[in-house]
Parts: sequence; C-alpha cells; structure tokens
Amino acid sequence: MTIHEYEIIVRNTLKRVGFDDAEHSIDYRTCKIHDLIDQQSPDIAQAVHVNKSDEEIGAGDQGLMSGYATNETRSMMPSSFQLANKLAFNLSQARKNNSLSFLRPDGKTQITMKYHEDSTGKLYPISIDTIILSTQHDENITNEDLRDQIFHKVVLPTISTFEKEDLVNFQQDQDFINFNYEHYYSSLPQSQRNVVYKLNKELYNNIVKPASNLILPTTKILINPSGRFVIGGPKSDCGLTGRKIVCDSFGGWSQVGGGAYSGKDYSKVDRSASYLCRQITKSLVHGGYANRCTVQLGYAIGVSDPVSVDTFGVYNLQQPRGKMGITSEEQLVKLIQDSFRLKPGHIVNDLDLKRPIFERISAYGHFGRTDLGEDIFRWEQIKLI
Repeated sequence: MTIHEYEIIVRNTLKRVGFDDAEHSIDYRTCKIHDLIDQQSPDIAQAVHVNKSDEEIGAGDQGLMSGYATNETRSMMPSSFQLANKLAFNLSQARKNNSLSFLRPDGKTQITMKYHEDSTGKLYPISIDTIILSTQHDENITNEDLRDQIFHKVVLPTISTFEKEDLVNFQQDQDFINFNYEHYYSSLPQSQRNVVYKLNKELYNNIVKPASNLILPTTKILINPSGRFVIGGPKSDCGLTGRKIVCDSFGGWSQVGGGAYSGKDYSKVDRSASYLCRQITKSLVHGGYANRCTVQLGYAIGVSDPVSVDTFGVYNLQQPRGKMGITSEEQLVKLIQDSFRLKPGHIVNDLDLKRPIFERISAYGHFGRTDLGEDIFRWEQIKLI
C-alpha cells in the first residue's frame, strides 16, 4: 500500500466515527497524518512464520490470553458488560440517526450490577446498582435536558431490550411500594447527590418498572456526572486502542494477559488465541461442564504449542460434569487439548482469521455479538464436546 492509501483509510475512519470538528475534537479533513509504518523485524519473522507450515508457525509474541463465558445470558456474556456495550452502541446510533442531535462522537459507559451466586457458581442478576454514561455534546444543551433525553431514549430502551432478548437468569424479590425517594437520594454521598439522575414514584411506577426489572429505585444513574463534556476526542485526552483492553474483552470478568486485540493482525496470539479461548469457554458452558468459566492459554514467541493451558472459575467438579463426566481440572484441560487445535497456524485457519474483518469488529466488543452476521464471529460458534 502507498502512503496515500493509508491516509485515505485513516481519514475515512475518522469521518465514519464522526470527527468533523477541529475546535472541539478533530477534523478528518484537516488533521495531519504521519505514516510511521515499517516492515516487521526479520528476526521476528524468521522465528514466527517464514518458510513454516501451519503446523510449525509459532506465536507472534509471548503472552497470556483468556476467554470467558457464562450462562446468565443467551450471548453467554456477563450481563453488566453486555449492557455497557449495548448502551455505547445505541448512544452512537442515536447520534448517527439524529434522534439526539446534540450528541458528539466521544463517550463511554459502565454498568455495576448486583448478583446472586448459587453453590454451583451460577449467577443470577438481581439489579443494576449503578449506570454511568458520559457523552460529548453540543454547547447549547443543559445538563438536565441532556440527562432526561438520554435516560428515556437510550438508557431505558436499551436495558428493556436486553432483558427481553438476552437475559436468561434473573432473581428479584424486593418490594418498593413504600420507597422514600427523597430520603434515599439525600443519603447518597454529596458528590453523587448533585449529579445523579433522580427517579420519583410516578416515573418509576408508570415508565421504568413496566420496561425494566433490573432498574430499581435504588439504582444510581449518573449521566455526564462531570457536568460538561463539550471538548472530546484526541483534543481532550489520549485514545484507548491498546490501552483500555478490558472494554474489548469481558469487562473485568476474566483474567487479563495485557495484550490488546485491535491494531494487530492474525499472526499475533494476543488476538487469535483470545478468540479461541472464547470459543472454548462457550463450548464448555454449553456442554454442561460449568455454569461459567475462564480458560487461559500461554504462549512463547516462535513456539507453536502453548506453554500452558489453565481453567479458572469451573465450579462443582466434585460431581461429574458434561457428557465426558469431568471431575477434575486436569481432565478438563485434557478435554480442551483433545477437542481444539491450539497452535497459532491452526487457530488462524479454523477461525478463518485471514478475512478482512478486523476493522468492522474494532468497536463495541469482540465477543457476544451477532450484529454483523454470525459468520463474522467464527469464535462465537459453539463446538459440541
């Protein structure tokens, strides 16, 4: 590719994201682009892939990669993280379809949930403890109007749809008939009291409760708690690629090896082995070996076989699990090694990672998605074991 072709890709990406304002963020038309792309080191290339078969191709770097799955949702994703991703996606859609014309491209979301865990490790979401949503916006909207519109047009519809379409396990036994809203909000820390979006009896009973079981009167809803978010994007802060890797994976529910996915090609096990770990965990949960689990693979640069295979969070192995009657972590690791091809070259072929799909999956998470078609996310396909 030429320098000009690289520049076209960068500018088109910035345009698609919505960065068209140099005063408050960055303008895809006028920003400077420096091409610093170079060839891979020949020392790395000879160790990893040059003149090697799929069987021999080594890991592109050392590292630990993890995957996670849980049966609390149909997508086998943790509810809190899946909700945060869906909020981010729907916030972006509200900007792009102009239903909330004051929105600008920068923003982030976070969900904290309360769970019940039974003796087998199965999780039951009880309620949302805290919703945090921060978004860049135009100067001509008040905080009160912004919070009200985002709650009614983004937050509530997103959570309602999630409960209907994805949530499987749920446990709620609280009664809020005589709940004192004023007393509750006055009991919050001063820093939260002034910025929380406040519900009342009429709003909760007539609008919120019919739409959502997870939002309770005690749910803390913080929409733009900073109070002002007009300057955004690279003009206000650093980006997230390669830095905030947890928002690409499982939102803190799984072990984190430290390697990012985006910005790397299929030869890097940071990406490819993480995708395989997700397929393994989904297959284990679907096969009845666990209600939720994490699988971690470890690799050394230039070496094709993983140096470690570990399983965490597999509960109640005292009783035989799955059709293979697994009763120990050692048996589970052996099942993984026998059922999945763990060498980097095999992972690339089995998941068809040479396809030009990475640009399309670089936002809103790499797991638990079907919005681009099931064939795009091959690692979401369950293997019967």
